[in-house]
Formats: sequence, C-alpha cells, structure tokens
Amino acid sequence: MQIAYSSHVATLNHLPFHINKINSAFCFEEDIIQTICKGNEALFKKHFYYKAYLAVFEFDGKYPLINVLNTAYAVSETLSDTNDKNEEERELEQSLRFFKAELTAITSEKPMQTFLSKLVSTAMHQPSSE
Repeated sequence: MQIAYSSHVATLNHLPFHINKINSAFCFEEDIIQTICKGNEALFKKHFYYKAYLAVFEFDGKYPLINVLNTAYAVSETLSDTNDKNEEERELEQSLRFFKAELTAITSEKPMQTFLSKLVSTAMHQPSSE
C-alpha cells in the first residue's frame, strides 16, 4: 500500500492520517492509541474498539478516517454523559473536547463530511510524503 499524502487532525492530539493512491483516507491503530488515547491500549479497546464498534471497520491495522472521526465524536458524547469516569477517561474526554467543539462550530448540514473534506483537501495540497 502506497501512501500518497499524510497529514494530521490537529484537534485530535495531532492524530496522523494518510491518503493512499486511490484517495482513501485512513489511520493506523497504533497512531490512534498513541495520540488520542495517549498510549493507553486498554482505554482504546474499551471506548473505541469495543464500545463504539470501531473494530467492525478495521482492516490490517488500519481504519477509515471517517470512521475514526465518527467514533471519536461518539466517545466524546458518551463520556460527557457519564458521571462515573476514572482519571484516564476524564483525560480522554478533555482531549476530545476541542475536536467536538470544532465539529459543533461547523454550520453545514453534514458537519462531519465537511470536516473530513477540509482535512483531505488540505492534506492533498501539501507536499507529498514520498
């Protein structure tokens, strides 16, 4: 698999994402664990992989970027509605706060698609990673 472009989602702790030669945007599982979950694999498994069903979209250690973004938003919503959080979950909720605020500020009918389009467009106009 050749990567044509690489960039990051600034409001998700600079989560790296990549775009391949067929313009498919994706993230590596390890990057999600290291950036969003700050290296806490158990937190990733609990909130992203199992609870939010991100596992359904996994292919060879990669996830479609749109699914990662939707899952991050869903996790943010779930954590803000939960009173019984441990310290790691409170930190995760805090780190997702800026991402959630950025999406909330988008005034289009489909804020997630607008956000994704902007990310991909910006990445494709940066110098190639090859």
